[in-house]
Amino acid sequence: MLHKLSVAAIAAIAFLLSPQPSSGAIVYDSAGFEPTGNPSRFIPGALEGQDAAFGPWNTDNNVSAASVETTTVQSGTQAVRVNRAASANGDQRWSIFKPTTPTLRYLSVSWDQNVSQTSLASVAHGPLFGVEAYDDTGGATVPLIGSSFVDSTTGTVYYQAHTTGNLTSSGSAITFGQWNHFIL
Repeated sequence: MLHKLSVAAIAAIAFLLSPQPSSGAIVYDSAGFEPTGNPSRFIPGALEGQDAAFGPWNTDNNVSAASVETTTVQSGTQAVRVNRAASANGDQRWSIFKPTTPTLRYLSVSWDQNVSQTSLASVAHGPLFGVEAYDDTGGATVPLIGSSFVDSTTGTVYYQAHTTGNLTSSGSAITFGQWNHFIL
């Protein structure tokens, strides 16, 4: 079974296969995108291709930009900054593919996210920044396991409804310009 994480605004990512979010086997941990190891897992610059030993991070197109930077960090010295292109087709995903054979029932994805409020006129939703997890079992389609997005106009946290895929408000909102912790 292959799990794909698509990221649009991230500070640290950890996959856990576990019955509880706090226990289980870690499938991927970005370690805060810090420059640990020899050679360094992450260095300032474009995210794509980084963390070759445990990733690497890939992208689906080159419309928007994600880079490891040292300016706005949650803790430590580095984080990933995503700048979405101001266009109707500014959607872009960054991901790592981790083939796993789950032995437990649950997958938990944990991350910290700091969203700047947009001053652009809002559409129905968005721009949205968040995380999606997919289960690629080798079929014709790759089903979504779960998602969580922050609307950068309103701060509302959304998820995709299980049966329809429609964006649905979680009833929560973030505080812009501050780090918020999420578990999916």
